[in-house]
Amino acid sequence: THCFYFAQESKLNHILFKSFHELIHNENVLKTIPLPIKLPFRIEFEEDLWHIPRRHLTFEYRIGEGEFGEV
Repeated sequence: THCFYFAQESKLNHILFKSFHELIHNENVLKTIPLPIKLPFRIEFEEDLWHIPRRHLTFEYRIGEGEFGEV
């Protein structure tokens, strides 16, 4: 079972949360660490944000190649 907790916040480090959603909506957390804006239930990430164009990379050693290109 995975739990979230505050390791360095002495007022909160004894409380375990079953989910991140539970953590950010907890009354004790909001009193100690107020959130300036309400977070959405689900956070979406743009796929292109993680894409690095090949022209921005410098390859030093070719260790192999496969169906999808060089490694």
